[in-house]
Amino acid sequence: MIVRTWRCQALADRADAYHAYLTGTVFRSLDDIDGHRGAYLLRRDLDGESAGQVEFQAITFWDSVEAIKQYAGEEIGVAVVKPEAKAMLSDFDRFVHHYTLIHDTVRDGGGSFHPPL
Repeated sequence: MIVRTWRCQALADRADAYHAYLTGTVFRSLDDIDGHRGAYLLRRDLDGESAGQVEFQAITFWDSVEAIKQYAGEEIGVAVVKPEAKAMLSDFDRFVHHYTLIHDTVRDGGGSFHPPL
């Protein structure tokens, strides 16, 4: 299992719109890709110098690099950020990170919460 992570920020007044776009458009399109196993979207309100901003962390799950290529193209390390998303974001990572899932206590019975794997 490959875990793909990506981070972005939006102004607080655009955060709900971006959330709706990501979950209603992008994540739904991933469902059509063979080898995509689900997604999480994390959100936190920032404070201090970044007050008024919301940070999102998108985490997607994949069977293989080939499955990721169906979404991201050949350069899987480059973030896929469409113009409509860019218009809602104040900052975003240009690159993504990929990890190999090597241990999972949730799926091993460590709790009642079950990820979309």
